[in-house]
Amino acid sequence: MTQLNWQTATVLALRREAPETVTVVFRPERPLAYEAGQYVMVRFRFGTVALVRAYSLSSAPHESEYRLTVRETIGGRISQHINRSLRVGERFRISGALGDFCASRLAPEDVPRPWVCVAGGAGITPLFSLIKNSRLQQPGRPIRLLHYHRHADQVIFRHELEALTAHADFRQTPLFTKTAGDEAATPISVERVLAEAAGLERPLFWLCGSENLVDTLQIGLVGEGIPETDIHVEHFVMNAQRTAPRSLVPQKLRFARRRLLLGRAHWRTQQNAGESVLTAALRAGIPVPHSCGQGHCGSCRLVLRHGRVEQDEPNCLTPGDARHGQILACVAHAQTPCEFDIPR
Repeated sequence: MTQLNWQTATVLALRREAPETVTVVFRPERPLAYEAGQYVMVRFRFGTVALVRAYSLSSAPHESEYRLTVRETIGGRISQHINRSLRVGERFRISGALGDFCASRLAPEDVPRPWVCVAGGAGITPLFSLIKNSRLQQPGRPIRLLHYHRHADQVIFRHELEALTAHADFRQTPLFTKTAGDEAATPISVERVLAEAAGLERPLFWLCGSENLVDTLQIGLVGEGIPETDIHVEHFVMNAQRTAPRSLVPQKLRFARRRLLLGRAHWRTQQNAGESVLTAALRAGIPVPHSCGQGHCGSCRLVLRHGRVEQDEPNCLTPGDARHGQILACVAHAQTPCEFDIPR
């Protein structure tokens, strides 16, 4: 497995945010360097099986606690364990911080611009970290937050968000997608997001949630004239809903990676029937970066130069990633002979 600076973390406290969501306060063996909006890989062992999943940090770097917030998913072994069985004092493995859903990636001229943040369910987790960090670094920045939940009892960080509304430059609105009593459901829509942006000068949009929410809003905003560079997205990948077809015949695979001052390194192997691209590469000793093996973390991104692959979905790739030829080796299955570039 690629070195991700794994270390042991100890559970210090568990805070129930909603009936199916818990915040884990933990202490790592050594300080964890991270940026607001990033995630970590967590690894739990169940008997002889070790499972890895990606979870965003809900704390901010200036805070004294390390926290991650996990919503239970159907069939999610780790999320169920965290919500139902995890105990104070229990230990688990945690990676270094990953991801580029961060304000530090903004161009200098974009740093002071206002934000419109849209979250779906647990997608509020990295946005909560980003908003808290922004309050410290850019206290005058106008921020508008829309956060969608199925029902009112599933709102996460309710009290903390209400406390933030004491600042005139911050406004948050919880919206509910399921009808309850006399309350009508509020559909996810670009029109509602643009209404939230009214009066803000050239806002940046931050979207985090399910594939459906993020893709719907991103495509809609671009269709309304918002530059794609002004939209920052993070998918929260749940359990795979579409299993890509597996090739029943072996496929030839070729990999290349540019090495500083040493030209390009090349490798060849064969994807056997039923294998993923990552499985075939690792079997042949090809240095493809990887971590979760589930399409969650993006560590195993490759650029497809020739050939055709099919991928399990949803996964953490954005439409922009796909347009630039990026694939995830762990959930990709070559349907023809293929050539890939391994990022440096």
